[in-house]
Formats: sequence, C-alpha cells, structure tokens
Amino acid sequence: MKSVVAYCRSACEEPGTPSSAYSQADAIRRYAEQRGLTLGAVYTDAGVSGVRMKRPGLERLLADCRAGKVGMIITKDADRLSRDMGQLIAVLHIFAKAGVRVEYSVRTPEKATTLSGAWRPRDPVDDDQGGARA
Repeated sequence: MKSVVAYCRSACEEPGTPSSAYSQADAIRRYAEQRGLTLGAVYTDAGVSGVRMKRPGLERLLADCRAGKVGMIITKDADRLSRDMGQLIAVLHIFAKAGVRVEYSVRTPEKATTLSGAWRPRDPVDDDQGGARA
C-alpha cells in the first residue's frame, strides 16, 4: 500500500532554537489527522537551502516515489520542494510520473502552483481540498 508522507525543509536552523522544519512536521501531522489521513514517514531537510536539489531528505523522497512506496506527499507549500521554478517543475513532474499526489498544507490565498510551474489564481471551489495537486 502506498503511504502518505510529509516533506519539510527550512534553510535557517539555528542551533539551540526550535526547528522550523520540525514545526512544519507537527503542523502537517495535524493537517493529515484533520483529514483522516495516516501520516507515514516524514522526510526532513533542516538547515538546507531550497535552491539546492542535492538534499538528503528530498533524494530519499524521490527514490521512494520512484519505487512506488508513496501515494501522497503533504508539504507546507511549494517553496519547501524548491525555491527555483525550473527545479520545482522537474520535481512535480517526477511526482506526477510516479502517480504521487502533492498537497500543500498552507495555501497563499491569491495563488496556487500548477504542474506547469505557472502561477494561477486560487480556485475558490478547491478551497476545501487542502491544496494544489500535482
């Protein structure tokens, strides 16, 4: 059975302070529970820039998606996956080819990401669905 997983990333992680990436994971757990989803693995890249594609957590996530282990990824927003639009498109394409659905637990009211990487106005009809899909 394919699992529901989380991906969390934050570039700024100060030693001895609460971790933003781990705070994201807690918020995603609550998001999943509210929707009746059981969250499996949490892939985390704490203190790693979203411009780089070489991230241990992201690389493991991509490998598990390609291996057919993942059915859905929940992440805070598209910026967690990549801060570079071209890389974001490539990552979303990999997920789509693997049959993996992507949900964002936090949505910017004015926009949502499409697979093509273009920004489009948020569809009010999709508000209760929890996020843009890849």
